[in-house]
Amino acid sequence: MKEYKATVKEVRVETNGYGLLCVFGRHVNGGWCAILTDGFNVACELADTSVLEIHNNASRIAEALGGIVDRYELNDDVIYDIALDISQVITPMIVSMG
Repeated sequence: MKEYKATVKEVRVETNGYGLLCVFGRHVNGGWCAILTDGFNVACELADTSVLEIHNNASRIAEALGGIVDRYELNDDVIYDIALDISQVITPMIVSMG
């Protein structure tokens, strides 16, 4: 077994009428995010090297959220807006964990 250092933070992101609990951080392979709010329970890998990755990370989060579209009757544009709001909050924090 090999043990690696990991960092984690937790924030609540208010977006489009939802309060989403986001747990995120860095691990040996890079950034990651989990959204742990009833019905939104998803996780994904994220880029962690630059604040310029906000849109890349938003796309990754939106892809992870894709499964909730039917449950909440959300279209792809709304899902991307939610993902972008989350990414704008957490990407700079992940980068700062460097």
